[in-house]
Amino acid sequence: MDSLEYHAEQLDETFSNLKINTKDSVDSDVLSGSLCSTKLAKAVRNSIPLADLKSKGVFFTGDQLAHEAATSIAQDLDLTSRVLDPACGSGNLLLAITKYLPICSSLRETLITWGQVLYGFEIDSGFVKLAKKRIVLEAINRGAGIDISSLKEAEALLLNIKRRNGLTKTISADIFTHIIMNPPYNSRANTENPLWQKKCLVNSAAIFCYKYLSNCKEGTKFVAILPEVLRSGNRYVNWRAYISSKISGSIELRGRFDTKANVDIFLLSGIASSDTEEEVIWNKHLQDEDSEVLENHFNVSVGPLVAYRDEKKGVKAPFIYPKNIEPWCKVSPRLEYRLFSGKLIKPPFVVIRRTSSPRDKVRAVASVITGKEKVAVENHFIVCVPKTGKVSDCMKLMEACKQSSTNDYLNDYIRCRHLTVSSIKSMPIYMR
Repeated sequence: MDSLEYHAEQLDETFSNLKINTKDSVDSDVLSGSLCSTKLAKAVRNSIPLADLKSKGVFFTGDQLAHEAATSIAQDLDLTSRVLDPACGSGNLLLAITKYLPICSSLRETLITWGQVLYGFEIDSGFVKLAKKRIVLEAINRGAGIDISSLKEAEALLLNIKRRNGLTKTISADIFTHIIMNPPYNSRANTENPLWQKKCLVNSAAIFCYKYLSNCKEGTKFVAILPEVLRSGNRYVNWRAYISSKISGSIELRGRFDTKANVDIFLLSGIASSDTEEEVIWNKHLQDEDSEVLENHFNVSVGPLVAYRDEKKGVKAPFIYPKNIEPWCKVSPRLEYRLFSGKLIKPPFVVIRRTSSPRDKVRAVASVITGKEKVAVENHFIVCVPKTGKVSDCMKLMEACKQSSTNDYLNDYIRCRHLTVSSIKSMPIYMR
């Protein structure tokens, strides 16, 4: 038996103990522990290989994050509401929503009432069962009297939490008053979405948001836990513009998802509206149109040479990549040469390492390249060529990269594990 099945059996056993002994005679810690998302996440990771979870983009919402997401949309919840999680997994977000639903005197009445409000879609039947079991136990934990003989019978009352692909074309969002989601973050080939070219790899979370905001009704409350790449990635410029046209709302940077998942996230929340009074501000630094930015003084590009792909033919030139160039130095590269038929860069210029994390002490690690020979620059560098052609401007840029204000800017602009040309182009810099 794997850990996930064992966890499901523990939930069944917890219900049986409650049924026999009544809620008051069961250790409350046991009941609370059965609802703990951390315990469930551990069971999932023990049951499903980490590589499979990553390939499917599966990240399980922690209790605190689920509570904050639910709180952002649940203030007006009542029994006429219809709340959907289109990728509900084991039910953490729906469980958080139940905190805002009333408890009836009996478990049956409570679940019938909740079942008319809660909708959840999930492609894995095992997770669907876990979501239902946990919601049943939450109702008991809140004081619903047990009048049902089995957990299976209780689960059946949650009619609208079911095995279904949340991206199915026939699903319409116009019946829902609230939509809450932590969709999968894996990449998938675009088939028909007009925001991207056909067969272009797109993060599934972007497709989920597009689907549900494109056909939900005016006034629908919406919240999504999303990967950082959607907020700052160049591939999602059109997506951000589209989302901004569909929702009045805001974002909140949340940092790393959890200690097991090396991805930064943000919360997007608001109200679906064709008249977006509260514009989504994806990046606060971009709102200051009068600031002086790097692209006013430098031409910015990615290093043209892809070492594993480009054949060694063409012109023999100095070759630079992150391991053979010291950071924070002025370097005239002569140690390593290679043949390259692509574009060579004429010094002076600045190279900034693309690999960069919000947890790094300095985000934009730079070096100044000088000399008379044109240089083959690997694509792990972002290249900044001064429009004046002066080494002194390169030195000013390298010093600016060390400033805490630059770190603050980059940590707001992009919290992915690499820097982009657009993030460097729009970097505030003062050359006087």
